[in-house]
Amino acid sequence: DALRSQMALYTSPGLIISQVLSWAVYGLSVLFAYFDWKTLRDRGIPRPFHWAWSFLASSVYGIGRGVVTHRRGAGGKVVMWIAIAVLAVVAISVFAFTAWIMAITFEEVSRSPLYSTY
Repeated sequence: DALRSQMALYTSPGLIISQVLSWAVYGLSVLFAYFDWKTLRDRGIPRPFHWAWSFLASSVYGIGRGVVTHRRGAGGKVVMWIAIAVLAVVAISVFAFTAWIMAITFEEVSRSPLYSTY
């Protein structure tokens, strides 16, 4: 019974949908990076930042693309700053969410009869 309840966590529809959606977003970010790289190349930008960097993270491609296109004289700083802003917002959001969850957890643990303050 304990094993069944633990396995239910890993086979829940919510988790499976979340995993599939995250892989879809990852795949789409790589695909869009490829299309962007191809468009920059077709516009005559010499050696644009390669799309394969998006396999690491889409933000790596966004920042790299901004730096390389700016150095090639084709603008691109906006893309870089948007990628940096998204990274900052995500980092702050994750930190705030983690702090909120930890505060709730500590509150619940402190109310537990198993917890004692010596």
